[in-house]
Amino acid sequence: MIDTARTVEVKKSWPQLIGILALAAVLSAVSVYVVLNWSAETGSGRMLLAGYLGSIVWTAAFLGVLILYVPMRRNVIVLSPQGLSDARLAPSMIPWSAITGLNPIEYHKQKMIVLTLDPNAIGGLHKKIGAKSRRSGMFGAPKGLIVISRGLAITFAELQSLVLAYHRDHGPKA
Repeated sequence: MIDTARTVEVKKSWPQLIGILALAAVLSAVSVYVVLNWSAETGSGRMLLAGYLGSIVWTAAFLGVLILYVPMRRNVIVLSPQGLSDARLAPSMIPWSAITGLNPIEYHKQKMIVLTLDPNAIGGLHKKIGAKSRRSGMFGAPKGLIVISRGLAITFAELQSLVLAYHRDHGPKA
């Protein structure tokens, strides 16, 4: 039984973060190596294009993770009787009363929880939350705010049981 009267703080997973940084660094280095050692006799134009694109994409991914996630000192997700806060979505708390539905799904082999928000409550939330909920559902993606367990110190099953328990106890009553 989960005690939903207390506040649960979920931290980032340093091993996953270091693994992502290492992978991005290696792929960036391989791409740069391809570009610097390419010659017309040894490779095709496609290989050179892949090298240039990889150099840009993997370096940007490395820098993005380094700048956005490493300095994040606070907890990634906070669950309290007042609401849910995911630092990856917005800096503020989403009250349970604004979350009308929770839908755990798997989309492109990634497990996630889709939060359906009350349209009347979106205006009172942080502007990032409103913008992300309006953009959701594009290109076949799920409609709603998406909470994933990637990069967290807990598994998806643990995250799902926590979110469902808090929403059951503190969410809007039917």
